[in-house]
Amino acid sequence: MKMQIGEIAKKSGVTVRTLQYYDSIGLLKPTEVSESGYRYYDEHSLEELRRILHYKELGFPLRELCATDMPSGKLLARRRRLEEERSRIERLIGRVDGELSRTAAVSPWFDKICRDYNYSGFSYYRGADDEYFAAWGRADFENNIGFTPRCRFPLGWVTTQLTAYCVLLFAEKALISLDSAVSEHFPEIGGSGGVTVRDLLNMTSDVQTDKLYEEWNEQYTAFSDLPWEAAEYRTLQRTYTPSDIIDKITFGNKREFCVNMANYDILRLILGKTANLPFADILGEYICKPLGMSDTTFSGSADVIAYTNGNPIEGDYPNEIITTSEDLSKFYAAILDGALLPLENYLREIPENGFGCGWYRNDNVFTHNSDFGGFALETGLRPESGGMWINLRNRPPVPDNGERVMYYDVKKCEDGYVKLETWETDGGAEFSVYSVKVFDSAANELAAHNGESLIAMRNTGEKRQAAEFADKYFYELNLKEILGDKFKSDETYIIEARARCGTMQAAQLGCVYQSGGEWISGDYWVFRAPWQVYDLFLEQLNCAAELSNISKSF
Repeated sequence: MKMQIGEIAKKSGVTVRTLQYYDSIGLLKPTEVSESGYRYYDEHSLEELRRILHYKELGFPLRELCATDMPSGKLLARRRRLEEERSRIERLIGRVDGELSRTAAVSPWFDKICRDYNYSGFSYYRGADDEYFAAWGRADFENNIGFTPRCRFPLGWVTTQLTAYCVLLFAEKALISLDSAVSEHFPEIGGSGGVTVRDLLNMTSDVQTDKLYEEWNEQYTAFSDLPWEAAEYRTLQRTYTPSDIIDKITFGNKREFCVNMANYDILRLILGKTANLPFADILGEYICKPLGMSDTTFSGSADVIAYTNGNPIEGDYPNEIITTSEDLSKFYAAILDGALLPLENYLREIPENGFGCGWYRNDNVFTHNSDFGGFALETGLRPESGGMWINLRNRPPVPDNGERVMYYDVKKCEDGYVKLETWETDGGAEFSVYSVKVFDSAANELAAHNGESLIAMRNTGEKRQAAEFADKYFYELNLKEILGDKFKSDETYIIEARARCGTMQAAQLGCVYQSGGEWISGDYWVFRAPWQVYDLFLEQLNCAAELSNISKSF
């Protein structure tokens, strides 16, 4: 079959000018040239062109491509050069990763926060005009491995995002209907007749898993030698597979949002039954391969190690997706760019100011968090601006000695009066503030007040205001007196309060001062829960960035 030069160029993916050049150097002559000068090629020409392009991609110069077969000696020599080049590239990548894994330096104040909170994790951000990866601590302390964009970590609850995307891809290909009843796929589940696939995506199915929890609790004692968080998580991971749930769950009649990961376990089972493939293969075929997510798997081991009470949590992750920040950012970019699924079709399935497809949507900001198995993961998308962020920590960010540290930024305090005051306290809350310090925005310590109980709090009753039962529930500072001539009314000062906590119950410790004729107040919790510490750490990250005049979203 004769082909004009434009046709063979289109089939082979080269330009007409390239074919004209190959003709001029005698590398690929047309099979026929008409009297009017038109070049024609045949199928043999197309095969020969593909051979030329193949060897050209391997790095052979055009002058060596005239022979039909490439001599094996030249192929071996080329392979050795490629191996050398690969080794060189891997060394360079290692050096780049070494730079990325260094503890990020934002400001002296930020460095102090990292030390105080014993923080370990990373932040990845990509906006319309910038991108950064910043790490603190280590991915693996025992082996001194730092964080890099290719460190593998478990997604935990964020696994829902990729599961949902597979469901939507199946729906786009008319393999699954989002309005189909779960009973069409698994009629044996009680109460499933009125529950749809979309209900599972939005977690509005009212799935009942009491029987599963009873079984998990019975087996919990086998892992009681581990810290409670790790023990509970590992119990679920080692004793449970998604296929176990079909004969142990039912659906109720409430059609309102309620978090239960069984919704997404059922979705993965529906996907597997529809495609007659395990979910791991579906994930690879429909998302990982098309997007080049080479380090993402369903189940497996991780490079990032989670720590609880200073001890590593051992074991693999059999029921969740393992990925890297590099791969996850590819997936988020595909969502924003509509690479596999039109963005408008995707957004249509996420209710405004609600949950769907693994995202909480609020004012067109999409977020989802996971605090599971020793990891805390925060992810986010801003479709309107094209922004994305991924934050991971792998150990509770608290000081090694069990202290709790709170910071309060005091801006333009005209009269210098600052008051730390305990407000609402949970029943059983007990803590003692033993140190209050004043810093400037460059983390220079300006003054320190120490004592065993500057504020002492013990609530033996119900949740209530500290003023109702405690005598020593506040502490006052006069910055004018403390700093003297160094006091500046337009300066930003940081008040640091350190406390020892005797229980896991929480209490609000607020800060009050006057600025511009108005009373300014802010509060933090004296806490034990790791997720509360992590939220406060992220707030202080933003505070440090602001004090350093760095505009970044963590």
